[in-house]
Amino acid sequence: MGIFNRLSKSHKIFQLIDNQAQHLASAAHYLEKIVTSDVSEQTIQSEALHQVENEADDASHELLTFVNKSFVLPFDRSDLYKLSSRIDDCVDLMDEAGSSITMLSPSHLPRECIAVVGLVKKCAEQSVQALTHFSPTDEKARSYWIEMNQLENQADRLYAKTIVDLFDGRTEALEVMRLQMIATALEETMDAFERLANIVEQIALKES
Repeated sequence: MGIFNRLSKSHKIFQLIDNQAQHLASAAHYLEKIVTSDVSEQTIQSEALHQVENEADDASHELLTFVNKSFVLPFDRSDLYKLSSRIDDCVDLMDEAGSSITMLSPSHLPRECIAVVGLVKKCAEQSVQALTHFSPTDEKARSYWIEMNQLENQADRLYAKTIVDLFDGRTEALEVMRLQMIATALEETMDAFERLANIVEQIALKES
């Protein structure tokens, strides 16, 4: 069961949360495609990612509209606002990272950046699971938060190594700028997933 399964899943809010959360996995899928595809295919994958971002915006709008119109909700209204916003942030930042890679078109991506994309995908998968397949207990919620925190710490180390390597004097200045922007976009995406994990944990603690 999901973290939100304590109350009847017939309540529409659960369906709306599930719907918005699914866009995390879709966005991460296309972000990974961008870094693993040939340059000729990157624009296509980036456009697909942007389409997911648009659909995620629609899902967020639908959820928030429902929250605004509802008098009785299974969770605090403010928590639902935050949850939807955090999910939306993650999708937005994945889209921005994908666009940065496509538009800046570096001659190569450091293996550390590619590894961070893999961590982003893991975060997306774990977050979808947290929203749809978690038991509503403090221990389960904490396990999710701890795992997300560990993934974010791994990303921090990879980001630091990327920056150190970029400024070792062997990379042309313009390429350094391109790669630094991409690395930063990916780091910000990981930070967004950690913020999402925090609000998921807060709701779980309240509802346990």
